[in-house]
Amino acid sequence: MDSINPNKKVKITDLPIYTSCCKNKRALTTKEEPANIIEPYVSDARKQIQSFIGPQFSESFKRFGEIMATSKAHTYDEQNAAARATFITSAAFVGYLLGRRGFFRRTFMAMIAAGAAAATCEPKMARDYAEVSLELAKRKISETYHEFGGIKDEPFCPYTPRIYD
Repeated sequence: MDSINPNKKVKITDLPIYTSCCKNKRALTTKEEPANIIEPYVSDARKQIQSFIGPQFSESFKRFGEIMATSKAHTYDEQNAAARATFITSAAFVGYLLGRRGFFRRTFMAMIAAGAAAATCEPKMARDYAEVSLELAKRKISETYHEFGGIKDEPFCPYTPRIYD
């Protein structure tokens, strides 16, 4: 029933919950709006650069893709353990060189580079180690918190020694 004319009946298709079957309503348009102001300009520039560079370097890009696929297949092959070890060692050396000066900085950069190279060569093993180390870190943080800074029943006095079991 309509509020203006109480005797006029409303069709089921005119109800707002049945928008998919309505013939007289316009179809929903899925117009994607850009995420920010710069996106359309970057997209246009990328398309222009691709149309300019694409014909000239398409064979080079295709060959590069083939080389990367071949190197990835060789890296994940079990028989190429020496190549993986060489890659990880080389990455650690490059990290050591990029550390510039200072023992700790060089060591840290070498560890990060070697870890990234090892994760590239063995992604499943890296994920497993990351999960195990995350669980271990959670447990150790919880234990340390409860041991040193947890909720105490006695009032805090900095001069009384704590006795541990």
